[in-house]
Amino acid sequence: MDLVAKVSSAFLSVISSVEVLEAAERQREALRAEEDRVRQFLTEGKAARVDLLRVQASLSRAEATEISIRSGLQVARGRLVRMTGLPEEELQARGLARVGLGSFRAESPPSVVGRALEASPEMAMGRQQLAAARAGIREADADWLPNVQLSGAYADFGTLEGGHVQEWQGSVQVSYPIFTGGAREGRRQRAAAEERRAAEALRHVEMAVEEGVEEAMALVTESRARREALERAVDQAEEVARIEALALEVGAGVQTDFLRAQAEFFQAQAALTEARHGEAMAGIQLARVVGDLTLEW
Repeated sequence: MDLVAKVSSAFLSVISSVEVLEAAERQREALRAEEDRVRQFLTEGKAARVDLLRVQASLSRAEATEISIRSGLQVARGRLVRMTGLPEEELQARGLARVGLGSFRAESPPSVVGRALEASPEMAMGRQQLAAARAGIREADADWLPNVQLSGAYADFGTLEGGHVQEWQGSVQVSYPIFTGGAREGRRQRAAAEERRAAEALRHVEMAVEEGVEEAMALVTESRARREALERAVDQAEEVARIEALALEVGAGVQTDFLRAQAEFFQAQAALTEARHGEAMAGIQLARVVGDLTLEW
């Protein structure tokens, strides 16, 4: 499950970088179009030099951001290549599908926690250790009981000349040490201490599992709400950028408003991409904590 989660994280990092890079390229194309428009107006004497410098500064920042995104994409691809053992050329040839988080079954937190506790290998190990510690107490308690040994035999007595006689023999031997120098009590105390340690360790694991489930469920809820809010923000930012571009075309807009709208639109797109894949990763982490994370899942 840890391996599936790690590979999924590497995969989503690549996809996120690819989508953010596409958004950055679209922003750069829009700024280049604005640069061409301002340059033409400057030639015709309809724009000031500062207008060209302003859009060129925004274009330079966009290009710098794009370079950074490309570098991050290369790092993400390298990580995925190392984790899968596939050459980078083969990964690029296969293509990486866009993914999203499917809908989860509506379950109450106690139900999810119960399944997680049942599926947790740490909990299973803790239960076995506690059972072994309790068996150790029973073994130590047995030292205080008498030791009873039963024996029996079937004997044949006789000489070489004959006269054989067969008989059964049996015995019961009871022993009990009166003084052991505190060894029996010491073994009992050590066994009891081991039981307390195993019980506390199991309780610690149980608390960790419950906390992990609560955090994973909260992260899924939070990431879903964040993704929905950013989807609305992207639609709104796209509309603002479109209106500002139209206003510039008809000469009724302000260039700084257009540049700011373009920047906000790109930031919203990048944040939405990260939110979508963050939601998918949150679902994967919840499935891992609960024990549902398999290749079929």
